[in-house]
Amino acid sequence: MNDIFRLDLSDQDCEFIKDTLDGFCEGASKYRRKLVEIRGRRAMIDRLASQPQEGRPYESVTIVVTDTAFDDTLEVVLAPIC
Repeated sequence: MNDIFRLDLSDQDCEFIKDTLDGFCEGASKYRRKLVEIRGRRAMIDRLASQPQEGRPYESVTIVVTDTAFDDTLEVVLAPIC
């Protein structure tokens, strides 16, 4: 079963957002999980994509544009490691 976390990132800069996603990638393995998907509205995804992703742990994670009901949120989906 996947775990979904909704992150309220209003008033946060791109560096904070990237550091938060890095933390989810690195911390998930402690709980036998891996980051499999990042979801967000178009504006938030564009904001994230406007910065270089090279070397970030989440650079190969699927990013989905969806309606999260809030403009400044991202949903992070963690799945069990089999």
